[in-house]
Amino acid sequence: MKLSNLLLILFLFSVLLPQPAHSSMSREFNVSKACLFVSPDDSYREISSLIKSSNKSILIATYSFTNPSLGEDLLDAKRREVNVTVMVEGSPVGGLKEDVISYISKNVSVFLNENDDYDYHHAKYAVFDGKITLVSTENFGVEGMSPDPTYGNRGWFALIYDENVSRFFSSVFYDDLDKSSKYFKDRRFTSAKVNHGRYVPRFGMKCCRDANVIVFFGPNVTENVLNFIKSSKGKIWIEQFYIYKNWDHGSNPLLEKVINESESKDVKVLLDSSWYNMKKDKPNSNYNTLIYLKKNNISAKVLDKKSTGLLKLHTKGGVTRDSVLISSVNWNEHSIMKNREVGVIVRCNGAPEFFSDVFTHDYYTNSQTGGSIPKFVVLVLSFGGIAFLLYAGIKLR
Repeated sequence: MKLSNLLLILFLFSVLLPQPAHSSMSREFNVSKACLFVSPDDSYREISSLIKSSNKSILIATYSFTNPSLGEDLLDAKRREVNVTVMVEGSPVGGLKEDVISYISKNVSVFLNENDDYDYHHAKYAVFDGKITLVSTENFGVEGMSPDPTYGNRGWFALIYDENVSRFFSSVFYDDLDKSSKYFKDRRFTSAKVNHGRYVPRFGMKCCRDANVIVFFGPNVTENVLNFIKSSKGKIWIEQFYIYKNWDHGSNPLLEKVINESESKDVKVLLDSSWYNMKKDKPNSNYNTLIYLKKNNISAKVLDKKSTGLLKLHTKGGVTRDSVLISSVNWNEHSIMKNREVGVIVRCNGAPEFFSDVFTHDYYTNSQTGGSIPKFVVLVLSFGGIAFLLYAGIKLR
């Protein structure tokens, strides 16, 4: 056979064979070690330590970078001749927060993501020395990575110790970097004071050996999250910043799947209780999603911020009897279908138990839902909407 004919056949094969979707990327890895932790308990300490121990390179991809203490850590790394690159969303909702990135941009390579293949770069991850990968529910800000562990959001984190995983993340990073623009503004910045809160730190780091890790990148991560829900064994406990009850053309398929799974599994849902997530007049607010879940006999609450001492619940994850989901994915259609997002599903001894302990603390502390919403929901469902809407126990702030 002539070489030209062989090349033609190979070309046609490559065109006709089913191609992986450009929008969704997923890989499975078996790794020697994974470590798990949460904010505000351990997030700043662990991430600062990773920056300080890096010798060659640091890649950070996030929606926003606003933490001055971590900014100082990156500048120190650059003085050690570590190659540091930070990529943030170029047009975030509410505008670009420039104080910290402008301060570090004189020495650290900062890029604004402007990739037209998706709407927002909402993923939150980092690669250290091409060997260790961090995946987080939190942006690189003060609330998610607070120097004082008594102050901050509840967030979930995973560290994956594997060069193949790091190469996969690095390849996505550099693909996105190619469609980003260099940012530079020579500004001075006075480091903000360290905030102090009322949270009592209680969770350290949990490490496990011989972990199975599934990594997925958005946009279009519907099947990835659905598969996590469908494959759950025994229970599925969800912690989410918010969950939209409805999408543009119908109900939220993730929420409906969770409800369906409750017929044979222990299902619990914990949502954030910040005032902007609890608006009664917004059909997709956590307030109304909570009522919908209760109506479908799902055990559901919102975070009691006063009793836990947490600023808010910013987690996007879940735990089953054998696996943990940690991601940047909010459960609305835009995040699922149109953003650059990232998630990992981790299976290893001790991981479900660790995050089950975290969930149990967050869910049961004071055993209330934004005041007395469980009683309120029962009354609404039983008596056709008797006017308890002004009930003083429901605190939106």
